[in-house]
Amino acid sequence: MLKAKAVELYNKAIEQGAQFPNFEASNGWLEKFQNRYDIRCKTITGESESACLNQVENGRKELQQVIATFNIDDVYNADETGLFFRLGPNKTLASKGDKAKGTKKDKERITVLLCCNATGTKKLKPFVIGKVKNPRCFKNINLTTLPVGYFSNKKAWMTIERWNEWLKWFDNQLSQKSLLLVDNCPAHTDGSSLGLKNLQIKFLPANTTAYIQPCDAGIIRNFKVYYRRY
Repeated sequence: MLKAKAVELYNKAIEQGAQFPNFEASNGWLEKFQNRYDIRCKTITGESESACLNQVENGRKELQQVIATFNIDDVYNADETGLFFRLGPNKTLASKGDKAKGTKKDKERITVLLCCNATGTKKLKPFVIGKVKNPRCFKNINLTTLPVGYFSNKKAWMTIERWNEWLKWFDNQLSQKSLLLVDNCPAHTDGSSLGLKNLQIKFLPANTTAYIQPCDAGIIRNFKVYYRRY
């Protein structure tokens, strides 16, 4: 693209009477041009460009007003993430001549719901959704003794039913009024029909989670890094 644009600009300049030597936009020119202006190829990540910055700022102010009415220890954020639990490593140690060829990546996934409070003093048991109701590895294991809550459906996705079930469980863990910040995923409800005693749900403004959702500020990323390291 850079080479094509350079040739286009060169041809326009020539048509307008500019006196330039022959220019071909070679690979050598491109490499020097990129080095001169420090241009690199990068992978596009995240969803921050979907957000309206005015909406982000207004959302921050609104959240601050709501959070101010709660003890900071009683303000929580929850979010789901997909975990490719069988995905092999993508780096290895090898000799210089070894091409380190890989194999087809295993995309078998589960959904993990993580939740913690604003001060990091309370981290709830992760809520895991898999595809199989009774995995072979759970044979002769009492599911109530697992360090996670495990549930299942055909696609291993969060559903309204599972979300409501988790909200009721979470509400029963609380002894005082608490605030839960969540994104506006279609599966998320405000719990108004569940008769929650201590939990109030606050939805983040649409398309702003990349900026103002705490779990997107490194919490989920760290969880996955520690999982892979283990």
